[in-house]
Amino acid sequence: SYIKLLNYGVQVVTNKMHGYFRMRIAQFLTAIHPTNHTIYLSRHGQSEYNVLGKIGGNPMLSIIGSEYARRLGSWVPNHVWQHEGRLVKCRLWTSSLQRTILTAAHIPHPLVHAY
Repeated sequence: SYIKLLNYGVQVVTNKMHGYFRMRIAQFLTAIHPTNHTIYLSRHGQSEYNVLGKIGGNPMLSIIGSEYARRLGSWVPNHVWQHEGRLVKCRLWTSSLQRTILTAAHIPHPLVHAY
């Protein structure tokens, strides 16, 4: 599946965008304002099913996947939160699958509160 934003949202093309999380990403990308945005995407860490050559399911992370999650959690604060020494706003989204939640578990992130 994919989403294409042409001419910054003048035309939006999507393909096979099914499911809650994919549609939320599409909604977010089509609603952002015409200013520079950096979007970071990360695949989940290696799962126990990946080790066995299986696809799908909702498995836990493997040892290698857990190490990837720890390293990602260490990398994010200095590379995503800061720009030229200043803190910047950012959001952390995961799907509801435990392998994605576990991959993001080591990323320190404040909750966004609506006022």
